[in-house]
Amino acid sequence: MIRSRLVPALLLVLMSSSAFAQERQLHWETLAVKAHLDASGRLEIEETQSMVFTGDWNGGERKFNIRPRQELSFEGMSRIDPSGTEVPMRRGDLDEVDRWDWAGSRAIRWRARAAGDPPFNQTPITWVLRYALSGILQRDGEAYVLDHDFVFPDRSGVIENFRLDLTLDPVWQTSRTQSTWTAEGIPPGRGFVVTIPLEYTGDAAPIASDGVGGDLKIMLGSLAVLPLLFLSWALFQEKRLGRLDRIEDDAISRAWIEQNLLREKPEVIGAIWDGSIGPSEVSAILAGMVGEGRLESKVEDDEMALTLKSREGLNDYEKELIDGLFVDGDYTTTAKIREHYKESGFSPAALIKLPLELVVEERLPGGEPVKPSGVVPTLLFIAAVAATVRFAIEQRHLWIAALVAGVISLVIAALMSIGPDAWRRRKSLGIPSALLAMLPASLILGAVAAALWFSSSIGVPPLPPGAPLPLTLLALWIFGTAAWALRSRESREAIAFRKMMGAARDHFRRELTKEKPDLDDAWYPYAVAFGLDRDVAKWFQSFPGASAGHHTSSFGSGSGGSSSSSGWSGGGGAFGGAGATGTWAAAATGLAAGVSAPSSSSSGGSSGGGGSSGGGGGGGW
Repeated sequence: MIRSRLVPALLLVLMSSSAFAQERQLHWETLAVKAHLDASGRLEIEETQSMVFTGDWNGGERKFNIRPRQELSFEGMSRIDPSGTEVPMRRGDLDEVDRWDWAGSRAIRWRARAAGDPPFNQTPITWVLRYALSGILQRDGEAYVLDHDFVFPDRSGVIENFRLDLTLDPVWQTSRTQSTWTAEGIPPGRGFVVTIPLEYTGDAAPIASDGVGGDLKIMLGSLAVLPLLFLSWALFQEKRLGRLDRIEDDAISRAWIEQNLLREKPEVIGAIWDGSIGPSEVSAILAGMVGEGRLESKVEDDEMALTLKSREGLNDYEKELIDGLFVDGDYTTTAKIREHYKESGFSPAALIKLPLELVVEERLPGGEPVKPSGVVPTLLFIAAVAATVRFAIEQRHLWIAALVAGVISLVIAALMSIGPDAWRRRKSLGIPSALLAMLPASLILGAVAAALWFSSSIGVPPLPPGAPLPLTLLALWIFGTAAWALRSRESREAIAFRKMMGAARDHFRRELTKEKPDLDDAWYPYAVAFGLDRDVAKWFQSFPGASAGHHTSSFGSGSGGSSSSSGWSGGGGAFGGAGATGTWAAAATGLAAGVSAPSSSSSGGSSGGGGSSGGGGGGGW
């Protein structure tokens, strides 16, 4: 019985040992490097790798960490057979043994086992790689510095024995006499950096990273020149449309307001001014209906209570809003609305958006709308995507990082367009505001330019090979998209009309800084539509006794006619009496904001770093 149990157990152990033996493992018995720094500053390297394979490896791999200002010249490789004879290897099809080829722009692979051969089992193989590196020296004033990693940290196996023999051309002088370095048991993730100060005694200037490489110069120049052209063109086109024409402060008078502003409802004026429909337009509708007597309002504990007095004469968007707010009868409160829509959510602005937009389109002057060309941002986007895909293919271990960078760029582009889009909608803003709106996109450009410039400096982690081009194109696309968002879409006549609405808002705002504004209580809904409810509240705080000196006997709202009230008390008795308008506006804003639907979100992220010049990676495939 014991024997019958022991035999299967032994078989299981043998099978497990066999399976374990076939797991993919590798390490380096020896890594021997012979390096020579020639008179031009070119580092010639002969790298002998004695690797030990276990498992179904195809062969070896060597990744080179080449910075933007450096160049790699791979001269070839050979295999050392067991007798010590060097067998040259040719570049070619990696399905054949003793063939090597490029795997991307900065890595080579070579075949050591045919597809039908059994897996390796503690099999040692030695290869010799020969290559040269240019531009690795760093200029330090009149001197130079060799700061190079002669081991590739990006690997999975240990290097049991390492030896470096470094020779210098006679034109190089150094105070250090050491020419040979050794190390044992170098673990994965660790390199071997040698730093030597050098003095050059030759005639011709050596190759060193004291300047910006040709490709990098083009990229940095593009980041400086193209955005300036994008912005200049956008502002030039806005100038042609009259978008940047200045409106004098005295252009808006009481007569102008009565003839041009009060003929439209306040919510229409508010939508024309900012080019959007939101809580301010909702509050303006409520303020207008309260002033007209169709609604009765009361503020309790900072929340609004509304009583509907009449449905007569409601237009399309007013009807939509009233039906949405009064969920049960002719009386509603903020709490009642919140309870009713707590599961589905509620946006009063969404209810009025479409019918109010139709009214705004009818009121805006005609003319041929402008259609700014999006060809340049589109071409930049296509180029950025192509460069990113190419980078992901060449640097396959970084394809996730490339994908994340692309997605983040889309989000950044959307965020960078918010300011320019707001500038475009508010026609009274000028060039300083446009420059301020473009500042975030400009900072993105500066960050990318700094990353390109400093990526090859001593002590700064380098960018992965191939990364500068997609980064440059993505930054240019983001800025180009933001500049395109600045461009107006309306006719010259519509732009001029919107600009006058912006000038009217500025007039209201200036008057609200005075103790006795040249305003009427009937105009309060327009102040709400212009988003000036805080300015009204500030007026009460600054001049607490001013409202007592004014009185209005009636309250009218612009709907094609003119106001019958006179004097400014901050809104009049319809909003709870002098001094209460600020509280009413706050309550109306809370109601107009609607009810958010239940939602959830989560996020996460990771980061990595880099090292000195040289290095790279190696192993099997």
